[in-house]
Amino acid sequence: MEIKKQYKPLIALGLVLSLLAIKVWFLRSSFQAVEEQQNWVSHTVKVQNELELAISSCKDAQTGIRGFLLTKNQNHIALYEQGTSQALYHIDRVIDLSKDNPSQQDAARSVEQSFKRYFEKLEVLKKLRSLGDGAALNLALSETQGVMDVIRRQVNEMIDKEQVLLDQRMDAAANQKQYFYWTLYASNIFLATVLAAAFFQISTNMLRATKEAEKKEIENHRKSILSSMAQAVAEDHSPETAGEAILKELERFFGIVAGKVYVIEGAQLAEVASHGASNTESQKWDRHKGLLGSALEKSHLTQLSDVPANYWKISSGLGEMPPKALVLVPFSFQEKKMGIVEMAVKEFFTAEQIETVQSLTETMGVGMSSALSKKQLEALLDKTQQQSAELQAQQEELRASNEELEQQARALESQQQALNIKNKELESTQSQLELRAQDLERSTQYKSEFLAKMSHELRTPLNGLLILSTLLVENKEKNLNDQQKQFAQSINNAGNDLLMLINDILDLSKIEARKLSLKAEDFLLGEMLDSMKLMFEPQTKAKNLDLVIDVSSADRNLNLHTDRQRLEQILRNFLSNALKFTHEGSITLRAVSVDRGQGVDIFVVDTGIGIPAEKQQLIFEAFEQADSSVSRQYGGTGLGLTISRELATLLGGSIKLTSQHQKGSSFSIHIPIILPSSQGDGPAPLMVPDRAVKPRQMPEPDIAKKDENATLIKKQAQEAIKDVGDEKTILVVEDDDAFRTSVVEAIKSYGFKPIQAADGEVALAILKIHVPSAILLDIKLPGISGLGILEMIKQMPHLRHIPVHMISGLEYQQNALRMGALGYLTKPVTIDKVRSAIERIESLISSRVRKVLLIEDDKTQSLAVSELISADDIEVVPAKTGKEAVDLIQQSVFDCIILDLVLPDLSGFDLLEALSKLEISLPPIVIYTGKDLTSQEESYLRKFSESIIIKGVRSPERLLDEVSLFLHRVESLLPAATRELLTQLRSQEKAFEGKTVLIADDDIRNIFALTSALESKGLKVEIARDGVEALSVLDKKPHIDVVLMDIMMPKMDGFEAMRQIRKNPLPRINKIPIIAVTAKAMKEDHEKCIEAGANDYLPKPINLDNLSTILKVWLAPKGLFD
Repeated sequence: MEIKKQYKPLIALGLVLSLLAIKVWFLRSSFQAVEEQQNWVSHTVKVQNELELAISSCKDAQTGIRGFLLTKNQNHIALYEQGTSQALYHIDRVIDLSKDNPSQQDAARSVEQSFKRYFEKLEVLKKLRSLGDGAALNLALSETQGVMDVIRRQVNEMIDKEQVLLDQRMDAAANQKQYFYWTLYASNIFLATVLAAAFFQISTNMLRATKEAEKKEIENHRKSILSSMAQAVAEDHSPETAGEAILKELERFFGIVAGKVYVIEGAQLAEVASHGASNTESQKWDRHKGLLGSALEKSHLTQLSDVPANYWKISSGLGEMPPKALVLVPFSFQEKKMGIVEMAVKEFFTAEQIETVQSLTETMGVGMSSALSKKQLEALLDKTQQQSAELQAQQEELRASNEELEQQARALESQQQALNIKNKELESTQSQLELRAQDLERSTQYKSEFLAKMSHELRTPLNGLLILSTLLVENKEKNLNDQQKQFAQSINNAGNDLLMLINDILDLSKIEARKLSLKAEDFLLGEMLDSMKLMFEPQTKAKNLDLVIDVSSADRNLNLHTDRQRLEQILRNFLSNALKFTHEGSITLRAVSVDRGQGVDIFVVDTGIGIPAEKQQLIFEAFEQADSSVSRQYGGTGLGLTISRELATLLGGSIKLTSQHQKGSSFSIHIPIILPSSQGDGPAPLMVPDRAVKPRQMPEPDIAKKDENATLIKKQAQEAIKDVGDEKTILVVEDDDAFRTSVVEAIKSYGFKPIQAADGEVALAILKIHVPSAILLDIKLPGISGLGILEMIKQMPHLRHIPVHMISGLEYQQNALRMGALGYLTKPVTIDKVRSAIERIESLISSRVRKVLLIEDDKTQSLAVSELISADDIEVVPAKTGKEAVDLIQQSVFDCIILDLVLPDLSGFDLLEALSKLEISLPPIVIYTGKDLTSQEESYLRKFSESIIIKGVRSPERLLDEVSLFLHRVESLLPAATRELLTQLRSQEKAFEGKTVLIADDDIRNIFALTSALESKGLKVEIARDGVEALSVLDKKPHIDVVLMDIMMPKMDGFEAMRQIRKNPLPRINKIPIIAVTAKAMKEDHEKCIEAGANDYLPKPINLDNLSTILKVWLAPKGLFD
């Protein structure tokens, strides 16, 4: 395995160290062995020395005792005692040193015993000398000499033995020492060899380490410079002192000759510090121009040698000179450029210096950013201190004011006591007022309940009166003469007048209760005046009166943003009054802008009978008229001007009257051009503004409002198509003005002429006088619903070919398609979806040949159906199998599909399922089969098919009718035989054949009228007198097809009855169509009916034509609502 290069020196060094360690260990062992031998030699010598010292001390003791014996001098006793103790001491040392040698230790102990006997003998000599016994003394001396001889012999034997050990140990030490020297020489030679081998590698590594150390030293130096710079700029600096600190550090470490520091101020570079430069004045430069701007853009260090002659000079006491080289260093903070340092140097920086300077830029940026921030804070602090001083002055003023207020407060305390007394009196008065307010609130509630009850109680019998009088006027049985028919018509007209009176009373009550909502819209003043002229011009011409519109061209284009419906209601009342009381002369409708274009005054001036001055105070009061004889002569209830006055107030305006008896009158309304409530979030003001006159009442017009509405609808229809020429048109029926406007703009972009209608009545009036190319129709419309209009269109031979595309927020898609609608968009919709619908209409109109796919396996049936529906503009494509049909649908575009359910390869049910999975838009499908269908099969087919026809006696006519409907063919262009078949098919009320309607109503008059009307159309009728009875009838009688549900009934009202029906688990009950019949005609009442479960609604009194249309919609065999 190859050893990495960087590890080889370490391995060599490790080997050398290992060898050195082994050598040291070996030498140490050898040296220890030599040293140990030498220690044993020294040990032996010590033992010999101690023996000799012991025998010498014994001799000293002997000498001392002899001197005492001879002289009796006590000084010799001291020598004796010293010798005795020293001898015993040395012999003890011998015993201690001879522990390693047991024989010598035993010998030493014997010598010790001998010493002790000898010393005992000497003690005896000393005592005998003291006694003077000479003979005993001599005997004792001879005995001591014998003991001394024994001691000498024992000691000499021990010395001899030690000498033998000494010789042996000295020989061993010499041998060990020689071995040590040989080992030392050998290990040195081997170690020198290894060291020589590793020297090269180690020296190389040392050289590399030296270079790295130098590099590290450079880096440490750089860090020290960075640290020094950081410390220098970290102090509390201004931008100027921070710049000076930067230049000082650069001079200290890099030896710059001169320099300047600039910081960015907007689009300029401002000089904040200078060192050694001749120009010491602070300067500013464009940050994007010159050497500084160029270097700043580069964002890195720049060195320049060719310095321009006119550049700044290096200044000293001896003079000035241009810099030989410049170094420009931009600095930043958090990647944001802060400024640039400009330095004059003797020579260009080295690479290491450039790198070091570059590393300092962030530190310089931090310091300068801190200095600039400090400068800003100081400015803010100065401003704050100034404000604080101002506040302190204000506080002083407030303190003085407070002292004055305290004096005033003390003065007010006395007044407060007086006020407390008055407050107690006011509290008692307030309690009385609260009681009166509660009484007033109760009376208002009673009034609202009374009006609601009156509305229902009057509308319910009125409903029967209008229905029965309508039946009498129609005189289908031809059993009434002209006078009787006239009577019936008079009854009907009187009933309509009564209905209008009820509506006026309810309008007035809603205004007083602040429940009348306003709807602001944009319109032109001239456009509204023209519509009013169009409405009343036929009536003025009938009375030979001139109707004059007086408005300037500038004011005609004045844009108003207010409730147009309520403004026109006021003007209609003014014009109706003028028309009623003017027999000759003219009626002038004048408008002029006022308040610098912020308001408008509209006048209705007539040359009629006028109003006496004493009567002008009465006509604005409800049910009050100028003269009771007038009401008898001209009619009217006296509510019109009262309602107009309140409506004007809601619009933010006021009404004025000027009149002279027998010279005419002038009614005027002043309103702002922008509805006040639309300028803010608050409700429209209900306070009546100051008026020039007190309330008074003008008699109501005698023209029946029914005729007035019919005339208005007709005029609106004529106005809608007045500019229509030969171009293709699309009728847009939509009550949402904003959405209708966006649809109209989309229609214009495709080259069609748009015609607008805001409700169903106007749409039907337009269709009577104009046949559009297509119709875009909403369902939820005022009056007649969109489905009712669609049913009427498809029942009219000259209109049924018109493509009708539905747009609604209600989920009635399947029913609309089954009734012949081209398509269905569910709100909310985007303008792109509207454009797609228009493109589909355009494609259908421009396509002359319609393609029909006939899926039928029976050849005879296929030929018969093809013959039945074929024409010049229809191409029939046959398919015998389901697979063939799928292939054709994927290859071509068809306008209609006729499907038999029995096919050779797969059933019609499977084919429909397969077609639904294709990622293409399918055309209308007509099921034409001889198979008897169960209710489950029919329900399943309704998911896919717009029409199901069972083959039978009249099935060809129905098939022809359905296909023509879905292909939008113009019936007048069909062959004569085909038209005859369709005429025969529609000659009867086919939608009502065998159908039963349940009428839930508690009023016997209503039941009688509705029963008479419905039975005359071929319908069967079941009766229920309340909601509970209606639920019972539905449970017991399964043949009910539709329910007419009154709302206000005893026991259980219509709302709860509808909810219970929808909760019933049986599909035949919870899916049954319900038409709510309500005396309340407000939009929220209709929505409440739909939420409770109604499919449609009719307001009382019921219009028989509308009732018939809606029943056809919900009883049509094309399907039930899902």
